[in-house]
Amino acid sequence: MDLTERGEGSVRHPWEVQRFEAYRRVLADHDALAARRVLDVGAGDGWFADQLVAHLPTDTEIVCWDVNYDDNDLEPSHPNLVRTSERPSPGYDLVLLLDVLEHIDDPVAFIETDLAPLTGTGTKVLVAVPAHQRLFG
Repeated sequence: MDLTERGEGSVRHPWEVQRFEAYRRVLADHDALAARRVLDVGAGDGWFADQLVAHLPTDTEIVCWDVNYDDNDLEPSHPNLVRTSERPSPGYDLVLLLDVLEHIDDPVAFIETDLAPLTGTGTKVLVAVPAHQRLFG
């Protein structure tokens, strides 16, 4: 969910709940749930990270990075979550780019210039984009 929908209650649309479960299974199938440091790019209201933290080791840190965060968005909802609008420091085991790339003018440059320096050898990355143009906008 993006930041424009924040404050609309804690009930999530069934699509969003099922989307989380599908991605959680993908992460589990690729041994990505053992990550100790996770970067959720374009995290929006952080709901996905809030759900994911329960499936990760208890000392895992999830950094929710969204350039649209303001001071009201920076309060984490869990001790293992960090929210930032600033470029985070490198060193992630898992990077999530879920419905983000379609909002970036030059996704290739973003991946090469902004994202690649934050990763290392063995970093797992989950990328998802809408299957059809009408699903976003």
